[in-house]
Amino acid sequence: MKNKSGAIELSVTTIIVVVIGITLLTLGLVWVQNIFKDLGEVSDNSFARAKTLLEGIEKIDKPLVTVPSTVEVEQNGEEVAIVVIANLEQGTKIVSVGMVQPENDVLCGFLEGRKLKAEAPNNPYTLGSGDQTEIAIAVKGNDAELGLTSCIVQLVGDIQQTKTLNVRVTPKSSGIFG
Repeated sequence: MKNKSGAIELSVTTIIVVVIGITLLTLGLVWVQNIFKDLGEVSDNSFARAKTLLEGIEKIDKPLVTVPSTVEVEQNGEEVAIVVIANLEQGTKIVSVGMVQPENDVLCGFLEGRKLKAEAPNNPYTLGSGDQTEIAIAVKGNDAELGLTSCIVQLVGDIQQTKTLNVRVTPKSSGIFG
């Protein structure tokens, strides 16, 4: 009789271990599936943004262009845009690029290392006929009021022009669960 009771205990223990194992395996697979789903969304969004930036750089028909023309930045967030300067005329042109700050808490500037500068690095730029240069600019939301504001990019020198980069400040996201 003792052998049968031991066999029953062993089979009940085995069933419990198998059920727990299958439950943990199922939870693990669902978790991994959700991670890959989120990763797919992040990569799709990144590729779409890169495609938008690259398409904007290819279609330059003015001496000063910002790509994109409007940037959405969260409060206390950061976003990057590109300024393209181009020499669409004959001959060599020498130009400098600068930034005029908006009158609120949004900061706009050219990146030099990890610091924002009002003037682009490597100023002035020498552009031959048909040449163009792309410069990264950063926009920081800080504690800015929600809504639309703008940063003004200035091109001075042999070519003079200004371009407005529209900045839409949005509420900061509330994290994973919000």
